[in-house]
This record gives sequence, structure tokens and C-alpha cells, in this order.
Amino acid sequence: MCSAQPHEANREANFSCQATPAVAIKYWGTGSYAIPNEHPAASSQPAVKNVKGYVFVGLASLMWASAAAVAKLLLDSLGNLQVVLFSTFFAFVVLATASVARGKLHLLRSYTSRDFLNFGLMAFIGVLAYRFLFLASLEYMPAQEAFVINYTWPVMVVLCAVVILRERLTVGKLIPMAASFLGVVIIATKGHIVSLELNAHGIALALSGAVAYGLFSTLGKKQDYDRLASTTLHYGFACLYALVLTVATSHIPSISLAQLAGLAWLGIFPGGLGFLCWSLALKHGDTAAMSNLVFLTPFLSAIYVYFLLGESITVSSIIGLMMIVGGIVIQPRKSTASSTSVAPT
Repeated sequence: MCSAQPHEANREANFSCQATPAVAIKYWGTGSYAIPNEHPAASSQPAVKNVKGYVFVGLASLMWASAAAVAKLLLDSLGNLQVVLFSTFFAFVVLATASVARGKLHLLRSYTSRDFLNFGLMAFIGVLAYRFLFLASLEYMPAQEAFVINYTWPVMVVLCAVVILRERLTVGKLIPMAASFLGVVIIATKGHIVSLELNAHGIALALSGAVAYGLFSTLGKKQDYDRLASTTLHYGFACLYALVLTVATSHIPSISLAQLAGLAWLGIFPGGLGFLCWSLALKHGDTAAMSNLVFLTPFLSAIYVYFLLGESITVSSIIGLMMIVGGIVIQPRKSTASSTSVAPT
């Protein structure tokens, strides 16, 4: 998940982030790749670079896709905040290790108190609130439905940009948004649109999580922080928030080996390593191509849900998902070209 900082020059990449063709991502950017004429052998290097990009985006999608199924299993024996606490801790450890390895610690000295307040606010919205709401939705509805409805967050970015950044709401934006929301209705009613029999609590929570991440992404459009350092701090702050809330509302539970494995997976893979693989995908591959491939994630998630939870893959979920993804893909690229998002985990 992503944010950014104004006074910090990124020496490694453009860090321009685009979460989808509709929602651009500022990250370890790809940049142009020049091939000197005097080195004919170098002509194969761009192809190799793109292959690496596809490998990394594939790994990121596989890891992100597992989040709903693993989280649903954990919620059978742990509370929502307890899962958030331990998973953000493991993600923070992975990202902090990567930050140290890449020599990012010196950046902490350049941040002001205002910067840390900003990191804290962004962490609350984009990590703590998002995760809490998404996990809460899993307690009320099947994992595949919650995950797919939650994947409307790129649409929420467009809406938040209209409200907060005063971007124009054009017909070219409205039609894809309508298609995506129709997909939500199809999933929510299990294809029985006329009857409108739906799980109001679960849908409200899943959509609220999408709004939280859409708001996080929109606010990040005005920032230009180092990607790895800022994301590490986001998870650090979110872990602290979850710790305080867990102690205040329940307790720190005793964790079994099976629970520890699930929590470690949720934090290390969809959280920490998923972020790092996505960053490397943008570094080595074409940003637009990588962003399109991210939409494999909800389809892959259905496979995880089927095998880990035994949930059947319904026709209404597939149709609704295709409507949501189709609506996001045909969003005007220019309208959200400066968003700072990556698929939430």
C-alpha cells in the first residue's frame, strides 16, 4: 500500500504509482530503456526485463489472492483486531528488513513531526481501517464475495478524487463506474437482482473498506515519499494502533502453531513480500501491462477460497467480477494518472 513525500528525491526510480489502468501507481517506476546501437547483443535485454516483470507481478498476485481465504480461516479462532495486530507486525518486520538492506534508515532523519503525523494518518486509513473493515466483512459473507466487492476500491479512488481533488466526473468515468457497481449488485444478490435479497452488513463493510483504501490512495496523490520507507512506517503505525486497540478491547491471545503460521503467511506474503514483488514488477516491466495483470488477483482468490474454505465458485460471482474488472479497466487512464496505489492486502 502506498503513500509519498514531497521533499524527498527518489534516486532509484520514478516512484510513480499506478494500481490499475484506471488508478495509476507511483512506485519503483520503470523508466525508459535505451539500447545503444554499438551493442547489438543488448537487443534481448528489454525482453528479459519484461519477463522478470511478469514473474514478479505473477508472484504478487498469487500472494495477494490468498489473503481472503487465509484471513477467513484465522477469524474462526481469533478476533478481527488480533488478526490485524499480528499480520501487520509480520509485514512490518519484512518491510523494515528490506528498508535496512536498501539503506533507507537515513531517511527517518529527514522527516519532520508533520511528516510522521501524516504517516500516522495514512496508516490509520489505508492499513488499519481498511484491514479491519475487510476482515469484518469476511465474518458476514462468503470470502469470494467479500473479496470481489472489496475490489471496487479503484472506483472509489475516482469518486474520492472528484470530491477531494475536484477532478471532473465525466460520462467516460460514470459509465465504467456504473458497470462496476452493477457487478457489485449481481454478486450481492447472487444474481437475483429483482428480489434484492442481500447481506447488508457484509456488503456495507466490504464497500467501506474499499472507500477507506480509495481515500488513502487519493490523499497519497499529493505526496511524494520514498515508497519502501513510507510503506514500512505505515505498517509500523498500524501495528501500534492495533496493539493499543487490542489491549483496550480484548487481550493478546495465546497463539497456536497453526494460527502463527496463518498470521505469518498473511503478514509476510500478501503484506510484505507482495509489496516488494509488485515494486520489482513495476521496475522491470511495463507499468500498464503490470497493472492489467493485477486483475488476475480476484480470479486467483476464488481458487484459494475453493480449496481452502470449500466455498463453491458461483456464476453470479464470476459475472459480477467481470463487470467490476471491466468497469475498472475501461476507466479513462488520464483521469487518475497520478494515484499512489497498489492493490490492498
